[in-house]
Amino acid sequence: TSWEIVVALRATSIVRNTSDPYTNDTVMADSDVLPGLFLKNNSGGQALAFNYDDNEDSVATAAYTAGTDRVICARLSGGQVGVAIDDDAYTSVASGATNAATGQLMLGGFTSMEGRIYWAMIRGTVMSDSERAALVAYAKGKQGR
Repeated sequence: TSWEIVVALRATSIVRNTSDPYTNDTVMADSDVLPGLFLKNNSGGQALAFNYDDNEDSVATAAYTAGTDRVICARLSGGQVGVAIDDDAYTSVASGATNAATGQLMLGGFTSMEGRIYWAMIRGTVMSDSERAALVAYAKGKQGR
């Protein structure tokens, strides 16, 4: 199983700081909260990628500052769940195949992310590095930067 989420956003505030990744501020997730991308108010803010494979696997980025335009990417590929901001390399941890995601796709809902989502994409495959670079550049353009 592989998937990739890319979201161009500006979170005006990051409210939640919980130990369960999927109860932080939802950017994009399945309503059954099996795969997802979240923001956490921890040390000023972080982006989290989450995958449920009968275990909760998550990984956080370095700082994400509320009020800034960013492109956040999350993916499951090659037994790793990962997250990256803009053109940064993915930070990843081991994770198995996502359990069947049968819920509804949620964009900015569930635990109410506050801010703007300029553009979003989810795929059932993982992009090459050059495809991701082109898509991040496109998404940055949607933000006017």
